[in-house]
Parts: sequence; C-alpha cells; structure tokens
Amino acid sequence: MGNGASHLDVNPGAVANAGHQVSATAGNWQEWAEQARTALQDSASWVRNSKVSSAAQDYGSRWNPKIQRLASQVDTLGNNMTTAAKVVDHADAEAASTVVAAHQQVDGQSGVLARPIHAGAPQPV
Repeated sequence: MGNGASHLDVNPGAVANAGHQVSATAGNWQEWAEQARTALQDSASWVRNSKVSSAAQDYGSRWNPKIQRLASQVDTLGNNMTTAAKVVDHADAEAASTVVAAHQQVDGQSGVLARPIHAGAPQPV
C-alpha cells in the first residue's frame, strides 16, 4: 500500500476460482510423485550396479514424500485462497449492510441544529 492506495480492491469470485484451480493441481503433483517413484524403482531394477540401484531407490524414497507434502500444501493453498475470498465477500456484504443501516438511522433523525448557522455571529454591516 506504499503507492498511496487507500483501499484493497478484490474480486472474490476470481480469487475463489483461482483457489479451486490451484487445489485441482494437487492431484497432478501426487500423480507426478508416484510416477517419479515408480520410474526410479524400475530403473533401479534395470541397472546392474548395486550402488546405482540402491541410489535410485534411495532417491525415490526420499523425494516421493517431499513431493506428496508439496501436493498437500498446494491443496491447502488453494483451499485457503477460496476461504479468504469467501471471508472478504462476506465482510463486504456485512459492511454494506451496516452502512445502509447507519444511513437509514441518520436519515430518520431530524436536524441537530436548532438555530440558523449564523445566529449569534456578528452580522456584516
């Protein structure tokens, strides 16, 4: 907000849609993690060197859980985006309702001034 902006402009529908799209990619991450693990296991069985085979299996077993956690974090990010959009939308609706109620209350009041604005002030001669 260093650019002098006085408010935050958000399109909750677009943010919620983006959140759903982000969450939808979590399955792709999980699938990729499983494919990578399978490919590393398969390559471990194809090589004739036990050290290379062991390294491939170890690499797959170390990276698969990390990629699975990443998939979970992607899903959480998308869900949080969607939730944030709903919160902003709800807050906006609630604020609008409060402003309308306050405006109606003020409209129902009679004037506060009981005398002309210039009463008691020196009058020009």
